[in-house]
Amino acid sequence: KHVYSNTEKAQLYLGAATAAFSESDFAATFHNLDKAEELDPKLPEIDHLRALTYYRKKEMDQALRFAKKSVELKSDYSDANNTVGKFLLDMGRGNEAVPYLKKAAADVKYGDAFKPFTNLGILYYRNGDFEQSKNYFKKASIADANRSCVANYYLGHLAMRDGKFKDAAQSYDRAARRFCVSFADAHLALGIAYQRGKQF
Repeated sequence: KHVYSNTEKAQLYLGAATAAFSESDFAATFHNLDKAEELDPKLPEIDHLRALTYYRKKEMDQALRFAKKSVELKSDYSDANNTVGKFLLDMGRGNEAVPYLKKAAADVKYGDAFKPFTNLGILYYRNGDFEQSKNYFKKASIADANRSCVANYYLGHLAMRDGKFKDAAQSYDRAARRFCVSFADAHLALGIAYQRGKQF
């Protein structure tokens, strides 16, 4: 008979919290996270999920606090580094976001590297550094061609800005396919690009 360690028990509660979070049952999410923390307070995933829950509740200060705590527990936790960067970007603190996003983007084993690349692209786009922005959006698209909906959408914007309507249409088309099929803004932008390029 297997005797579960405290860490294994904590991970079971973490799994229950994740399931509750996916159903937007935040009370159950917090309850299960508290139980997990009692068993193993050093699991960084606990604070990361807590951060995401506060983000969904639009409590940004708490969200950022727990995301940073997660990174303090595990400095190379790429999901959490990206999350801290994303929260800072959303809060208009882009300069503070850069080191977190670059650390996540540099992790060659990070399966969701397209996320920090996209966030860096958005950061430089907002700062008016369009070349740097394009560079990061392209990296996002290379990292995961199927899920880089937002990166391809912005690549479309950059092509439109340069008057390259055909290139814009291709990028918007990629932003509206497969995993991105419900991305309504991309469909609208694609129509505009076709119209501007006279591809009626």
